[in-house]
Amino acid sequence: RDAAKREELKAGGVRGTILTIPEAKGLEFEVVVVVDFWRDCPHRTAGQLWTLPASAPGEMARLVEQHRAGRLQGPTTRKERHALFAVVPIIHELKLLYTAITRARHQCLFVESSPARHGHLLRLWEGLGVI
Repeated sequence: RDAAKREELKAGGVRGTILTIPEAKGLEFEVVVVVDFWRDCPHRTAGQLWTLPASAPGEMARLVEQHRAGRLQGPTTRKERHALFAVVPIIHELKLLYTAITRARHQCLFVESSPARHGHLLRLWEGLGVI
């Protein structure tokens, strides 16, 4: 995420090109290793935020479809408001995640020292058959 993490990795003996995700934007690599993406997420409730797609898939899908069709006037029910506004804090994180994954030509590996923070997303990906 930042220069401090890069120095920590170098001090730990990691060799090779070490870039933050924004620095890697526009580049491609055969293999990308993302280190502590979820652990270093700046949001206090990051572990809970990643559960949103799994906890309200119908509401999220409906809101996305309305947005694409240009019919989204704003959330009207409490459940819609919760689904829409709960995702706002992680939009930046989702964009970083997308950028990290799409830098890899062949493999994208995630190394996490705090697996509890990403367990829900991991289960979602496993259920979708993408990992």
